[in-house]
Amino acid sequence: MTSSRAVLAAMLVLALTVLGALVALADPGLAGHTPPHPALDGTITEAVWILQNNLRVLAVPFLLAALRFPESRLGRRSGDVIVAGLVAASTISVGIALGRWQSRLLPYLPQLPLEWAALTIATSAWLTARHGDAHARELAVLGATTAVLLIGAASVETWCTPHHAAGTHSAPASVVTGRLAGGSFSGWRRAR
Repeated sequence: MTSSRAVLAAMLVLALTVLGALVALADPGLAGHTPPHPALDGTITEAVWILQNNLRVLAVPFLLAALRFPESRLGRRSGDVIVAGLVAASTISVGIALGRWQSRLLPYLPQLPLEWAALTIATSAWLTARHGDAHARELAVLGATTAVLLIGAASVETWCTPHHAAGTHSAPASVVTGRLAGGSFSGWRRAR
């Protein structure tokens, strides 16, 4: 993976997060009206569920490469749209929540640097594959690195965020950010 592609991926992740925050500053209602609150109990089952969701989402760039999307113009363009959509769905919603709840949300997001690093690596893997510069071994290393970061993120999210008080639980409704486009950030907006 060339460093310029990693920098491009990181800039995309950060720029879309900032865009979401700016949108929320203009219209705080987009983030909903339920303030951040504990939604996890700190169980291994929750950690596995979070990891499973995040792995499922971040497998997409690697699957596109494995399915040989980079070998045709249509495949590259389709892959670009899919990966850009994945990054946008993962980052803009988090940015909106950060823009709305600001420091009140931070205790629920200690895993965010690890998740954003994993998202950046997966995006970089796609950029490398789409330019024909990726070898199977390099993609395997990037995939393993992504998985290790997501294991760390799921652990941090499960055991380092505020938990339910004993005997109280929120009904698990929908997660606002959808966890890496359908995945994580469980603790701060399960119920509306």
